[in-house]
Amino acid sequence: MKVGLVVSLIYTVSGAACRNFEERPPPRLLVTPPALAFSGLAGGIGPPRQALTVDMIGVGALTWAAHGDVPWLAVTPASDSAPAVAWVTALSAGLAPGSYTGTITITATSGSGQAAIPVAFMLASTVSLSGRWVGGDSATLALTLTQTDTVLGGTGTLHPPATSVSAAGFFRTPSVTLALRAPDSTVTMFTGSLVDENTVRGTLSGGRFASYAITLLRQ
Repeated sequence: MKVGLVVSLIYTVSGAACRNFEERPPPRLLVTPPALAFSGLAGGIGPPRQALTVDMIGVGALTWAAHGDVPWLAVTPASDSAPAVAWVTALSAGLAPGSYTGTITITATSGSGQAAIPVAFMLASTVSLSGRWVGGDSATLALTLTQTDTVLGGTGTLHPPATSVSAAGFFRTPSVTLALRAPDSTVTMFTGSLVDENTVRGTLSGGRFASYAITLLRQ
């Protein structure tokens, strides 16, 4: 009876020890969010970069590598260990207006798992307001504008009385906003909308003007 008891105890302890030393599964890759979407203007500076969070489920170490399947997608860094952030940039240079799709693939190089993140990129066409614009009747405004992305700058004259002005503002299709500053620091605001690529219709307000309607035509 005593011998049987000893054998039973040894078996029980031995079995528990085996269970304690079972091999754990490798950590599994987890990437969020599941998709990205960018938008911008063709010929512009491009949209802000977006983040992918690269993490893992489980215990241990997980390293990964990432790449895009189209030339306009860039990922930084291209490899790292979890947890980490991968920054994705949509490169608009050289792309025509339209809709584009691509995929960022992140693969575990130690651990397990792979994530395919679909990326959508919408590029809208844009009209540049760079050039000379003139409009008005009883009051006239003549401007020479330069556009960089959505930012406008330039110089011109505002009448009456004939006054030189500096212009600064924004063009976000179709809205146009300009602050016209005279040498005496008087500011007149022009707010309007693009009618077509050669016509902007809006109003002058502030300074000597109270909601004066004016149409600017490209020269």
